[in-house]
Amino acid sequence: MADTLTPASPPGSPAGEPPPVLAVVQITAKAGDQARVLGEVTAATRRWAAEAGCSHATSWRDPADQTQFLILEGFDSGQAFQAHLAAPGTGEFASRVRQYLAAPPARTIWHPLHQPAGWEAPR
Repeated sequence: MADTLTPASPPGSPAGEPPPVLAVVQITAKAGDQARVLGEVTAATRRWAAEAGCSHATSWRDPADQTQFLILEGFDSGQAFQAHLAAPGTGEFASRVRQYLAAPPARTIWHPLHQPAGWEAPR
């Protein structure tokens, strides 16, 4: 999973202000291990939502395929995202769920195209 972050501010942001980051993580549980993955994902996103620099962390489940999970994590900046990746709890989560996954998680990183005037990350 590449961690490419763009250093430039998105259009509509003050010059030099680090852009916010949205991390989208797709997880596929092994058949029969959905309940364990559900518990781990739910607990982890609650912890991550309280991290400094995290504007939100939510977990989702596909109602048509109970093995499919999606985690959306918003960060105030690339630096906040990198701090999240370096936090012990992030690695511990990955270690705990790895054996219950059908495939490695897929992560994509997103930056906003623009921000409305006066926009601030939710707290």
